[in-house]
Amino acid sequence: MNRRNGFTLVEILAAFFLLLLFLTPVLFLLQSSTRGITLTTDDIAAHCAANELVEQLLSIPYDEVPTGVFTDARIIDQQLIGSDSSWPFRISVAEKISRQIEICEISKDDRPRCKKIKVSLSMPALPGGSGFRNYSMIVLYAK
Repeated sequence: MNRRNGFTLVEILAAFFLLLLFLTPVLFLLQSSTRGITLTTDDIAAHCAANELVEQLLSIPYDEVPTGVFTDARIIDQQLIGSDSSWPFRISVAEKISRQIEICEISKDDRPRCKKIKVSLSMPALPGGSGFRNYSMIVLYAK
């Protein structure tokens, strides 16, 4: 009987099946870690965008910080922060992030004590997903 060296089709299919069985969990692990990296990158971008707005507001003299709610339409690069302010926003480009600032004055004994600055950001939940994630930062600016 003439015997050849090599693998049979059944042996090749069994090896392929075992390889597939071991690689499937690894592929799912890679997919979930990529999703985690995307979330972390978006979180860092949101944190930086919020810090940027807070730092700009804290650099303005207390009496010139306007009160009210400022939506994404009002928070534009080079636009004045308030209607009677001479301080413009300096905004970095942050795609897919919508911003909102709420500034209210906190008083005690009819005297203004501080201003509460709340910066809220909203961004898509995941690439290709539905819904939004929200990030907010609250700072008190003392007089």
